[in-house]
Amino acid sequence: MKLALIPPIPLLEDTATLQYQLMLPQLCNDAYYLATYERYAKSLDKFVILDNGAAEGQQVRNDELFDLSRMIRPDELVIPDTIGDARQTMEEAEDFLMHWASPDQRLMFVAQGQMMDDFIHSAAWAHDRDEIETIAIPRHAIKTLGDPWARATIVKTLYASYGAHLKDIHFLGASTHYPIELRDLAPSVRSLVRSVDTSMPYTAAWYGMPLDGSSGLLRPDNYFNRRFIDFSQAEMIGRNVRELEEWVEE
Repeated sequence: MKLALIPPIPLLEDTATLQYQLMLPQLCNDAYYLATYERYAKSLDKFVILDNGAAEGQQVRNDELFDLSRMIRPDELVIPDTIGDARQTMEEAEDFLMHWASPDQRLMFVAQGQMMDDFIHSAAWAHDRDEIETIAIPRHAIKTLGDPWARATIVKTLYASYGAHLKDIHFLGASTHYPIELRDLAPSVRSLVRSVDTSMPYTAAWYGMPLDGSSGLLRPDNYFNRRFIDFSQAEMIGRNVRELEEWVEE
């Protein structure tokens, strides 16, 4: 499993050594942020995923997403989705695909729902679409379903249906309702998840907490412009990132 970090903009250099990158469209008005991801998108050593902003509460319109995609040329683009609504998300995806005109870029579909069957059904719908190459399972599935193993169950269910033909799986975010999810994933499940993105090491460090003590912690206000200048926070960030890297690589 590959890790993509989502640090505050002043700490964006932390992403330089990582192959996988998650780019947030609402931050592209920052010149440094935009230039960083334009550089990453041109690098053969990076895999850039352009998010749609929904999980950040700032989803952009299709035309804005198309424009950003044409400008940045990311490796993968997250199709617009509606959190918790499988039917609406599939309808949005249908509309998006009707107007999509860049077959050389990969597309990621975000499985959604309120019940386990919703997540499975929407993921299966996406799996049957040739245009879609990656299925994302969002962090809210854990809270919504009230089950710390919700995402693992979805992955195992999909694998039972598709086996070796299973499309790429991405964990969209890490849940503060079960921050040790990635540590506790069975190796058989971890091997089926291509990548994960998260800001958790930074959020936990802001509160001076290790990852396994960060349950329920929310990003501080104005997170993306925060400067972590306290030494103890900087030290905790490094410790949290190293621990997370160990979790995903086990």
